[in-house]
Amino acid sequence: LRNEVMLSRAVLEFGKIPADATAAMVAGLQGLLEGQRGKALAPDAAAVAVVSRLSQSADGDIAKVAQQIGSLWGDATAIKASLARVTDAGASEADRIAAIRTARRLKTDDTREALLAVFLGAASDKLKVEAVRGLADVGSDDTARQLLEKWAGLSPSVRSAVAELCTTRGNWKWPFYRAVESGTVKRGDLPPTVIRALATSQNVNERDKAVQIFGKVQASSAEKLKVIAAKRKVVIAGPVDIAAGHEVAKKTCFICHKLHGEGADIGPDLTGVGRSSLDALLHNVINPNEIIGQGYEQVEVETKDDQTLSGRMTENTATHVKLVMAGPGEAVIDKSNVKSLRVTENSAMPEGLEQMPEADFRNLIWYILAPPGDGRPLTDERKKELIAAGTDQASAAPDPSGSSDGESIALWNPEWRVESPAFEGAPRKYPELAGRANVLMTHPVDERTPAALVKKLMLPAGQKATLRFKVAAHEQGDWELRIKADGELLHKQLVTHDGPRWTDVSLDLSRFGGRVVVLRLENAANNWSFEFGYWADLRIETGEVAARR
Repeated sequence: LRNEVMLSRAVLEFGKIPADATAAMVAGLQGLLEGQRGKALAPDAAAVAVVSRLSQSADGDIAKVAQQIGSLWGDATAIKASLARVTDAGASEADRIAAIRTARRLKTDDTREALLAVFLGAASDKLKVEAVRGLADVGSDDTARQLLEKWAGLSPSVRSAVAELCTTRGNWKWPFYRAVESGTVKRGDLPPTVIRALATSQNVNERDKAVQIFGKVQASSAEKLKVIAAKRKVVIAGPVDIAAGHEVAKKTCFICHKLHGEGADIGPDLTGVGRSSLDALLHNVINPNEIIGQGYEQVEVETKDDQTLSGRMTENTATHVKLVMAGPGEAVIDKSNVKSLRVTENSAMPEGLEQMPEADFRNLIWYILAPPGDGRPLTDERKKELIAAGTDQASAAPDPSGSSDGESIALWNPEWRVESPAFEGAPRKYPELAGRANVLMTHPVDERTPAALVKKLMLPAGQKATLRFKVAAHEQGDWELRIKADGELLHKQLVTHDGPRWTDVSLDLSRFGGRVVVLRLENAANNWSFEFGYWADLRIETGEVAARR
């Protein structure tokens, strides 16, 4: 209902529903609330009065939904009641989450204070995660600092939500950087998605600072993501033997790393790095080249007497170079004997640990995640916490028709990086939607900042190359599609809900043959109303396949 007159007429009909028809009234109000997603559209005063009266209903279910609708329309009484439900410890978790999701659209000082109260109070992790996501929309310049001050006492899932919030605005990134540099936030507490988002910022100062703090960042290949997903299933399923995991760690990890004082000093001390969640540890173990910390790059030194040595460089003075290597071992090379010195694109940590027997790999991972030295036994609850941290599983119950966890989004089309903030269910992957399989839903960051699908590639020289995909809009909205190559706008069109559900898009990329190019497919706001973008069948065709089209 995107027409004020038609909306007003429909709302007035609610006043004619019999008082005892509770189920019909609740269903109708919920449908009305759903229709206000994205951007609320207020009816005339008479219709607002109907909903205002219903918000005072003796029936709690009717009053609850009517209060949410009224708050979107600026009804002062409804706003007050809705915000009261946000902070009401006696209300159910589901009701409070629904109230938070409504309140975050109000963008008032009172809303911000209510969400901060939830975050600072004795609420569940699910509620705190929802409050943080709400603050991403309504927070002030000081919000990041206020949240980061409580970092030490937060659970992994809430820490992930706070870290994600800090990546969404420039004036929140700098307090976050300072917190990491001061040690308030440990690098190992951060999911890889947060580090990647910071290290790929379009602002050169923000990007340089991220690289200075976190080191080099390289996106995982499609093959690596599939291996990570497969090994995740192995780790989650099956019995765990922590003692056996310790024995495996002594033969593998402790050759280079320390954990609670045991092991070598070649790599980072695992006591505080890289094991905040199952997903973070799997990425670090299976693809150590994804995020390479400053000072842990692989350095190759070729000597004048034809020897090649590689390891982590710990000293580079006017007289010598010192490398530390697995074993542990070290090599000190006189500068007069150095023919060349090269910092490679790889981590000093070797790959291939995932190739060990499944039981050994499972036991190793759980030992590193929850060693006895942490003082937190690996209970079922602790396992759930470590599995959920860094994904979307700490928020509301999942939609059975789709998946919004980070793993599923990454595997939607692993060759493309998804840049889309958490917004009312987006990003989300659907196995099937509107007749298309494997569909991704995105939503812009705000009215100025689009969501994007990003891919760096080398197109073959002298061959036809065509980008092809399908896009769709929400049934009640539209959005602007932008296609860019190295920042150059190649194509722009409006994707609407009128006509056929899916729109075919194709673009000739042949002129970029023989060079590396970064493609960005952007889901940009048009009028900030139901700006959800749907993507399917994304591919790049080259050679004969593209030429035959």
